[in-house]
Amino acid sequence: MISNKEFTAAVNKHRNSLYKRIYYLLNNAEDAEDCLQDSLANAYIGLPNFKGECSLHTWLYTIVTNTAITYRRRRVYHYSLIEGWDTKTNETHYVPERVLERKELQEAVASNINNLEDPRARYMMNERVYNKTPYKVLAKRFNMELTCVKSILYKGRRCLAHKMKHMNNMLN
Repeated sequence: MISNKEFTAAVNKHRNSLYKRIYYLLNNAEDAEDCLQDSLANAYIGLPNFKGECSLHTWLYTIVTNTAITYRRRRVYHYSLIEGWDTKTNETHYVPERVLERKELQEAVASNINNLEDPRARYMMNERVYNKTPYKVLAKRFNMELTCVKSILYKGRRCLAHKMKHMNNMLN
């Protein structure tokens, strides 16, 4: 088991290389800093799971890499909704219709999330969608197992998808 002091020392020692890895994957300083903070928070929460089978630096490097990949996936999806992402050329271009569609979609999603019957699902969905709160943090807040949080979010997403599909059918 690694102590908090050892963890802090390792983070301070390797922070620069971890940041460089994230920046390489995201190519955006602000996103890289946010991602690094989330990665280190996840690593700290998962510290009891560190078995010492690899070096702490390798373990942290894996966590920041996986978190950065997740950030990048979200960002590509976000760009495709907002501006119009040309997947062939990897270029972004401004499409006014997409901006309006995105705004309407955001309002519909927010409204439907806030109309979910289960108050826990409502809270957790808002936290995940708008604050990108990790599952482990939600589990801690609600004092429940991680699998329970995932189950509540899964049911909330299914309900949200059903409501959005129903709404889309009414519009067409």
